[in-house]
Amino acid sequence: MILSGGENVHPVQVEAVLNEHPGVTDAAVVGAPDPEWGQLVTAYVVRKDPEVTVADLEKHCRAHPMLAAYKRPRAYRFVDALPVTSTGKKIHYQLRERVAADAEAGELERVGREPRGAVRRGSWGAAPGPRSSSAGGAGKVERLIRG
Repeated sequence: MILSGGENVHPVQVEAVLNEHPGVTDAAVVGAPDPEWGQLVTAYVVRKDPEVTVADLEKHCRAHPMLAAYKRPRAYRFVDALPVTSTGKKIHYQLRERVAADAEAGELERVGREPRGAVRRGSWGAAPGPRSSSAGGAGKVERLIRG
């Protein structure tokens, strides 16, 4: 179980969604240590199509009706093979041990996001500006306090 931002994410559900993508042979999902979220949902993916990108997988996960937004992987690592037992079961603990080192080495591809402190724009494209005092906001409060 991955605990990300106070939400429980079951890796098997995320893996099933990723495995539905036609360009994916197999996937394993683990939590990478993250100072902001506790754990970051991270997918190790074996590609069937070498042209598959993080953006393709993000689009697929966003469109999938059975995957909530908080369960989507926020980082990916493309690998040639996943560690498996002799019976073919994925060895998640090996990937959990490996993910911190991969993150430290910059091997994980993060899903695009706005940097912290970025100005969000409204749907019409205008940046939010300062409130005008002519609307009576802060000036009115100041006049009431001073009497």
